[in-house]
Amino acid sequence: MTCPYRGLNYFREEDADFFFGRDRVIDRLVEKVKHHTLLAVVGASGSGKSSVVRAGLVPRLRKKNSGAVWDVVTMIPGEKPLHSLAKVILPLIEPELSGRALVKARTAMAKDLQSEEIPLWDLVGLALEQQRGTDRVLLVVDQWEELYTECEDVLQRQRFIEELLAATAIKNSPLTVILTVRDDFYGKLLENTELMEQLGDGRVDISPMKREELEAAIVGPSKIVDLTFEAGLVSLLLDDAGQEPGNLPLLEFTLQQLWEKRSRGAEQTLTHEAYNAIGRLVGAIATHAEAVYEELEDTERDALPNLFRRLVRAGAQTEEDTRRRAVLAELDETAQRAAQKLADKRLLITTRSDGGQELSGDTERTPDRKPSESVVSGNTVEVSHES
Repeated sequence: MTCPYRGLNYFREEDADFFFGRDRVIDRLVEKVKHHTLLAVVGASGSGKSSVVRAGLVPRLRKKNSGAVWDVVTMIPGEKPLHSLAKVILPLIEPELSGRALVKARTAMAKDLQSEEIPLWDLVGLALEQQRGTDRVLLVVDQWEELYTECEDVLQRQRFIEELLAATAIKNSPLTVILTVRDDFYGKLLENTELMEQLGDGRVDISPMKREELEAAIVGPSKIVDLTFEAGLVSLLLDDAGQEPGNLPLLEFTLQQLWEKRSRGAEQTLTHEAYNAIGRLVGAIATHAEAVYEELEDTERDALPNLFRRLVRAGAQTEEDTRRRAVLAELDETAQRAAQKLADKRLLITTRSDGGQELSGDTERTPDRKPSESVVSGNTVEVSHES
């Protein structure tokens, strides 16, 4: 049976059928895209920004009645945003490249962008020539705050922003750029006058979900897989979740835990007994993390403090803490082993170098997948969610 909940992972485009409760903000985004080539989706950590764009807006744009044929690429800035940009644009232009040739071409494209040898709008034009029948390209820059927390090269950061502004400022530009940014980092955008002028009223705020929207997010996915709730459990979940935006990932995680502990009789049912056993909403992650911790060897437990210091960047006075990535190869063998076990249990995410696909820690829709199969090939690791 397929798990209909995403836990601490964002909803992806392929999870759109399981994504409920966000129709209002998706409708606003669709309207904004009609009139803007640059938009910012802003919300608190845990408010669901990435999910709204990836599993809400993108599938809506891809529908045949959307008025255009879209090609969509998604990137996270990281330490070298121009390299990250080249990584997602290059496959649209030269999809047959692989191996060393692909790596060399990415590096060359990043250098061309840095030196202004080839501007982004020319690359988008080349991509559309290759993608026959495609009208527009949507570039999603997820976790925009990484430009300030991960990228220490101020010149590359500025060049990256300049390329996005230049490519979206052209009249009838075929490129639309959407940024997702935590609201406590929005002040960084305000410091860039050109960025704010071009953004205009293209800001879309992700507000806390109303009670009926949260109920849809709980009940809607369950109906797809014929999953039921014991009487009163949905109301109890809604009461515990309240209106705090940071509780949304906790709710999804709790639902995922309840699904794993569901009764498996004639009906697949989520129960009050399981809800109390996992510590309810406020204790679900702590209960799960403690159980995982108890399974670790003593040396692996000793490695965790240093590991998590590598994975958390302390915020300034006006900012919350943020997650950051660590390179697995830079960790000692014990820390790598601990990271792998935490990734298997979905507390961490490992990311492969060949394309940036998140692997471990991501509950696939295929029920027979073994979590540890792809962890070893990962080259970076991060917490699955800031919550």
